[in-house]
Amino acid sequence: MLTTASLTLLSLLISAALALSGAGSPVAVAHLAFAVGIVPLIFAAISHFVPVLKRTGDPEKRIRWLPGLAQILGLFVVATLQGWLPRWALHPIVTVYLIFGLIFLHWIITRARRCLGSPHPGWRWYGAALGALILALLSLANLCFHLAAHGAIALSPLPPLHAALGLILIIESVIGGRVIPAFTMSAHPGLKLVRKPWLEWTTVGLTALGLAWWVVAPTGWPGALALGAAGMLHLRRLLGWKPELSSGKPILWILHAAYAWMPLGLMLLALSQAGMVPESLGVHALAVGVTGGLIIGMMTRTARGHTGRPLQTSQAEVVAYVLVLSSALLRVVLPLLTTGITTVALILAGAAWSLAFLIYLLIFTPWLMQTRLDGKDG
Repeated sequence: MLTTASLTLLSLLISAALALSGAGSPVAVAHLAFAVGIVPLIFAAISHFVPVLKRTGDPEKRIRWLPGLAQILGLFVVATLQGWLPRWALHPIVTVYLIFGLIFLHWIITRARRCLGSPHPGWRWYGAALGALILALLSLANLCFHLAAHGAIALSPLPPLHAALGLILIIESVIGGRVIPAFTMSAHPGLKLVRKPWLEWTTVGLTALGLAWWVVAPTGWPGALALGAAGMLHLRRLLGWKPELSSGKPILWILHAAYAWMPLGLMLLALSQAGMVPESLGVHALAVGVTGGLIIGMMTRTARGHTGRPLQTSQAEVVAYVLVLSSALLRVVLPLLTTGITTVALILAGAAWSLAFLIYLLIFTPWLMQTRLDGKDG
């Protein structure tokens, strides 16, 4: 999984560099980020956590190889879309990719059957099933994006792209609601943050409803009201996690700061549905601020933990945190204040984003290529 994660990070950095330089076609660059980076990483994560949640043992060797093979296939897709391979090569590549997906789905179903009737999985089983459903919907959104980009269906590529972003935000809402308060309590022994089930369910449900409405109907008051209400609930949720207690703990405040973009991004999307601000502001608040901030925060935390290092950030890691949050500010706030410097803001935001993940790459790649400091398994 660490190898897949490292290659994912590398593909995201290269795609960002190509996007900034204009060296690659937009479709090829997008597939470098998703087909080589994010989707195989999701495959690897599920192959790791499904056996843990179901207590059914380590995955078979053929399943462990799937994320790496998916990344290789993704590279062939990128090469084809870039024009380096003949266009007809897409058909056999996509066919093999679908076969991989069916193998993976069959493995998940088989593992699920082993624990049916056993009392221990409980709600975790349903969580794993929901994760599989979201993965399937992400795959469907990716397929629709391909078909729309190639003109095979009468649809703009943006709605599938927005649908994929919405699904990722739902994942972040669920996982963030568990790990951020948990990490806050672990950093402050004796602190008890009370989890309110009604708030959790209502927040995630209203977020899903508002984002679905945004994808289907990018303008309109019903979507604006749903997104605005979801944003307020996320703000209420965040304040209940005591973000002020993260002061002086960068590895913790980055998670609170990243999640703070969730209510802001949803409210900006609500305003865009009412025609008051450009839609791109909300999109980038959520994609750069929330997703980017949570990625850099969780990658540094988990990499330190899995390599046997203390959960204390270096100055360079703090700089990476600040750069990611600064890229969101530059991309969202600066164009909001004045429209005359949008291009400059875009370039500065892209540079800050790329530099942040370059810092991570330089620090953590040697660590991830070595054994743990304490000699234990990662």
